[in-house]
Amino acid sequence: MEERISSTHVQPVKPRSEAHNARKIELEHVHHELTNLNDNWECEGHIPNAELLQKIKDDYMAFHGKKLPANATPIREAVVVLEKGRTMEQLLQGARECEKQFGLMVRSISIHRDEGHSPINQDGTFGEFIPNEHAHITFLWYDFETHKTCKLGREDTSKMQDIFAQATDMERGIKGGRKGLKALEYKIREKMKELEELEAIIEARNSELCYVQAERDAKEKALEDIVAFSRFFENMSVTLLDMKRAGCDEDTIWEVYRRGQAKFRRKEGTCEVCIARVDNKEVQAVFRSPVIGGAWRRIGDFLKLVSEAVSSREADPRDSWDRDDETRKGMGL
Repeated sequence: MEERISSTHVQPVKPRSEAHNARKIELEHVHHELTNLNDNWECEGHIPNAELLQKIKDDYMAFHGKKLPANATPIREAVVVLEKGRTMEQLLQGARECEKQFGLMVRSISIHRDEGHSPINQDGTFGEFIPNEHAHITFLWYDFETHKTCKLGREDTSKMQDIFAQATDMERGIKGGRKGLKALEYKIREKMKELEELEAIIEARNSELCYVQAERDAKEKALEDIVAFSRFFENMSVTLLDMKRAGCDEDTIWEVYRRGQAKFRRKEGTCEVCIARVDNKEVQAVFRSPVIGGAWRRIGDFLKLVSEAVSSREADPRDSWDRDDETRKGMGL
């Protein structure tokens, strides 16, 4: 097997970097039967990237009086290509040297030995498995004493490649990018870029699905609220009609009506708000159901009874439920 060339690529951490590095999410390109060969290390007092990032933002705001710039990348990771047999101790040695020379702080190291591919032979069979061993080394790229992100130039990142090549006892690629990689290394790097792009697409799709699910949940909740409002109206109509038939005086009917209004107003939202959250067809489908449709038909009697009960009193615009009746008529129910 052709000997691999050392390569170190520095990039900002992504929201899913920790889960990816610790194999806490399902990844299609991983050979799961080899995952037990991976190795992980974390610094003392390690906290999740999200929590650390919030501490950085708070520190920056407290010292500078403004938000951390949106394009700042205070947590980064170095992806280091490895030859088989390289150890965590070697990588820690290289990471500690980076701490000394650049003022960084190493937070975690994950060695992945469960990635690679098997080339297809001319006869259609698979050849010997070619592992793509590499490590993700996460660094704190922020100085809590100066309250600024660390500034490393091109020469510094080039020096970082020298450090890890020496620490892992591997040949360093020729400085200058693609020319420093042999054909196999270049293909692997390109494949890694493709995988990163695919992961970004998948993450975006997952976000879209979460949004769609939230919209669906909101619609279902709105329809449930409409049903609850309808049953509330039905119960009020039945109560007042029963009182009318029982010969109750208008003062008593009026008091029950006012209490019902107060209870209705205390409910979150209104019938119109719920209706605005869903499509008209969905609303009509609910009101065509036997239970709810019957309730709304009885509400007509209820509104007529209320009108009679308050006809001899000075009307208060806030005491009118006509707007709910108009909403129902506007939906063609």
